Amino acid sequence: GKDIAWKEARTLIIGDTLFTSAASAPLSTSIDFRDQSLCYLKGMILGDGHQRITSAGGYKSEFTTKYEDFANELKVLCEKVFPLSHWHIDKIHNKITDCRAFMVVNTQKKVYYELLNIDITSISKNTNNIFAYAAGLYDAEGHTVRKAAFHLGNTNHKMLIQLQSLLHSVGVISNVRFERKLPSNKDFYQLHVLCNSSKKFAQE
Repeated sequence: GKDIAWKEARTLIIGDTLFTSAASAPLSTSIDFRDQSLCYLKGMILGDGHQRITSAGGYKSEFTTKYEDFANELKVLCEKVFPLSHWHIDKIHNKITDCRAFMVVNTQKKVYYELLNIDITSISKNTNNIFAYAAGLYDAEGHTVRKAAFHLGNTNHKMLIQLQSLLHSVGVISNVRFERKLPSNKDFYQLHVLCNSSKKFAQE
């Protein structure tokens, strides 16, 4: 058999076998459609959605998009992830962008709390969940420039820093910086996936 010896991480090559204690086991890469879909929806709702308890005591989980086809796809996904749940699409006028938009809505308490209770800790335990969460945020708030660099903007600085840490844990390097002050007087930040990590981010 091969000799067992300590090596620096930067010297590892394809074909090396890693031995690790249970406490430092690598991130799981198991594929679980529902877990990944929940993480994707969590990213979507944080990026461009809302969760609220109405004045009448009802529960609302809402995803917003300006694309009707995407709204229909999102509704189908939500119904697969939450069996027996009812989702509908409302047409609205987005006052910020002054254009038509579509809102995918659910009013069930169970759905509300399941989405609300997905936290960074549960997302961070699985590589696929991390990329699903990042994809949700990107689909809601991101854009691509020069066919390579990925940008994601939000007023929630803490959320972007957490995303930066999650991406770093799976080998995607990014930075977060202040972009501008919005008319609402809120600070707006951008997370930029660096060019040398853009291909990995796009592939995942």
